[in-house]
Amino acid sequence: LQISITDCNLNTCDIGLTTFSCFQPFVRGTAIAYFSVAGIYDQNCETPVYDKNDIVGGPVVPGTFQPLMNTPRRNSATVLQAGIVTLNSNGCVIQNNKIKNTYTCVAAEADDPPVIKSNWIRADVKNGIHSYGPLRVDSNTFEPAYIAPYTITVDDTTDVITASSAHGYADGEEVFFWTSGTLPTNISIYTRYFVINSTSTTFKISTSSGGGAVDIASAGSGTHSVGICRRHVLYDIPNEGGLGYLGVIRGNNFQFNGGGGFYNFVEINTLGPSVDGS
Repeated sequence: LQISITDCNLNTCDIGLTTFSCFQPFVRGTAIAYFSVAGIYDQNCETPVYDKNDIVGGPVVPGTFQPLMNTPRRNSATVLQAGIVTLNSNGCVIQNNKIKNTYTCVAAEADDPPVIKSNWIRADVKNGIHSYGPLRVDSNTFEPAYIAPYTITVDDTTDVITASSAHGYADGEEVFFWTSGTLPTNISIYTRYFVINSTSTTFKISTSSGGGAVDIASAGSGTHSVGICRRHVLYDIPNEGGLGYLGVIRGNNFQFNGGGGFYNFVEINTLGPSVDGS
């Protein structure tokens, strides 16, 4: 089956477009918005092309989504709400798209490396690109959305942290702290912690996801702040099964927001990626 979709609007749905076992699906100039699961989802297709689409998820609320896919070769890996998902579709080309307001902008796995080129990708919640295999990531612009931090107070008798207003953090959210003075004892500056026991305005923190609460021994001094640790781009390619994946990252523009409730980083777990001019 060969399909072509151009200049359409797909709004308010679980998945904007799904293709299975199609030959050269082509989606161009299409606006896909307000989806809860995925903007575009393809599986076992041949040379799909996604060009000049405007993909806007939402609303993004961390911790509320169900897993979108378990990849066949990495059974423990899941993807939550995503702009484009391509799974076992060889020769996929994702180019000239705008993708924003999603938990994961692009998720990909295939033996024939997908090409992700000249896209504008805003990593609103977690991952710009989440990869389960080799990719060619070329000449994209990655821009994290800004999420304001909160000032906090700390109760060193209960280990409870109270934000200045409703924080929206779910259990498992990754946060970091800074201060105008001295942070509470056992909280380190610009260090990742995991939220536990979250309520609308309070939470505790752990050094591991789902772990025990950090024992806060003093309230510290000065004005304390908390922000969200977001992976601006998570390029996650484990070397499983001796496959020795090789990725290419070339000519990309990474725009980082320093000190405003973001702690941005690029994570590469692969065997010998080629990184050139990014």
